[in-house]
This record gives sequence, C-alpha cells and structure tokens, in this order.
Amino acid sequence: MYCCVPADLVEGPPDPGVRDFLARVIPYWRELGWLTRNANLLRRISIVASVVLAGACAALGIDPELDVAPPPPRIAADTQVRLASGTWVSPEGTRVRFTLVVPRMQPGDLIPLVLSLHGLASAGDSVPPYYGQGLLETLTGPALRPLGALIVAPDAPKNNWTDPVAERAVVALVKEMIQRYPIDTMRTLVTGFGAGGMGTWYLASSHPRLFRAAVPLTSFPLARHARMDRASILAAYDEMTRDRTGSWTAPYRGVPIYAIHSRRDENVPFASESTLVSMINARGGAVHLVAVDSLPHAPAVLYQGALRASVYWIRRQWDRR
Repeated sequence: MYCCVPADLVEGPPDPGVRDFLARVIPYWRELGWLTRNANLLRRISIVASVVLAGACAALGIDPELDVAPPPPRIAADTQVRLASGTWVSPEGTRVRFTLVVPRMQPGDLIPLVLSLHGLASAGDSVPPYYGQGLLETLTGPALRPLGALIVAPDAPKNNWTDPVAERAVVALVKEMIQRYPIDTMRTLVTGFGAGGMGTWYLASSHPRLFRAAVPLTSFPLARHARMDRASILAAYDEMTRDRTGSWTAPYRGVPIYAIHSRRDENVPFASESTLVSMINARGGAVHLVAVDSLPHAPAVLYQGALRASVYWIRRQWDRR
C-alpha cells in the first residue's frame, strides 16, 4: 500500500484559480476571508488527515489498489476478521483440530461458509497439529477473501478425507459451524489441494445438499473411500475408468464443480482428471475443468491466482441455487 500527497498541498499562497472559483460559488466571499488567511493551516490539516487515513487503512488491512468494496464499520469484537484455532470433539468422540477465519459481519448478516481441505501430511495416519492452517494462510484465505466467508480448515482425521470416520467428523464440524454462526446455507463451498482436492471431490458427491459448490485443485475424482497410498489411489482410478455404466458419475450431477489442474503436474497427471471429468460431463455432470499450463504440483501458494479466478464462478453458482 502507498499514499501520495498531491503536489498542490504545499506551502504557498492560495491558488488564484481556487480563489476565483470560490468567489463565483460563494456570494459572500469577503465574509469568509478567514479561509484565505488560514489556507496554509488548512493544507497542513489535510496532509495530517491523509497520513492518519493511510495508517488506518493499513491497520484495517485495506488495500486501496484492490477493486473491492470497503469493509463495513467496526462492530463488536467477536465479529471482526480474525484467525482462531481450537479442537472440537464430534458426537462420535473424534477429536478434530481446526483453524478458522471469521469475517467482518454486520448484525443480521448471513455469510458464506468455505471448508478448506489440506493435502497429504505424511505417509502415515497422523497429521501435525493445525496442519490445515498452512493451506488456509497461503491459498484459500488470500484467494477466497472476496467472498467474505467463514473459512474452516480442519486437520484430517487419519490423514484421509475419504475415511468414514473422518467424513462423519468433518461433516459434523461443518454443521456445528452452521449452528454457531449466521451461515447462509445456500452459499457453501468445499475446496482442497492435492489429497484435499480428492477429498473435495468425495465430499461434494456424498453431500451435495451440504456443499453448494466445489473447487478441487490438483486432484481427480474419488467416488468412494480409498487409502491415500499410490496403489490404492490408482486402483480407485482404474475402477472408475473401466466402469462402462458410469454409475459412479451420478452423484456429481448434483453439485457444480470448478476443477483446477496444471498440465505440468508431476504428481497427479492432468490426463487422469480430464479423462474422469469427460466421463462425468458426458453423463449430465456440470464440471468446469480449468487447465493451468506452467505450474508444478506444489507448493500450493502458486495456485493462489487460479483459485482467485474461481470467485466469479462461485458467486454465479450460489446465485442460481
């Protein structure tokens, strides 16, 4: 962010053009001679005000170069934009660590909800504490900020979003957030990167009424539970491509999907997703596959621009439902 002081805000006598303009607009110019006698003082005040305003913009996180609406007036502290983290216990007793971004709200507002799913944390079943916060801070938070949504980024139970225990816990967490915050249930989104993208595909097909749109990145569809090792994932992929009936594609007709994938992805080949997306769309699906030409599989931050480009599409899907 930067702030420039106009060149005419400097010491010196009043500009004759300004004096003439005021003389035409204000009939009683002579009675307002104080303005001209104290022009330098007024200029100093305006300079100080501009500096204070710039500092306030920086404190509020406002970037004057972004073409976005200004934030609403400050209200109670518990409804300000903030990053929070905690541990929640599902009705089944599954402990779920999560990181949360709460947006600015006005009383009476209904806000969107975004579920952010991180990629594979390791080769085992464990996930470092608050692992989802990394994706939230580097990708989903910055890219989807224009949505003004509550974004929740849990850690995957068992390091696998398609695991039945993890699925039930994460769905319960989303429903808990809907109860605790003023969520517009017609404006919900699930998004994820890598293995989180596969989790996005899976949850979108399993819970189309809970998630009104989906944006998976660098992944391909998973229509059933699969272990997150290479052999299991390839087996699931082969199972779908060999299914002549295409029955696995049916659930994807219920939710619009915007898939992002790089042609240079060295971990999850672009062709794997394009093949399955073609099968879905040929059977009545509504998947919009966006090809990125120059990015490797990771790091996730490289996909910030591609994800930001989905915001317009997301809003259109929400408006249609």
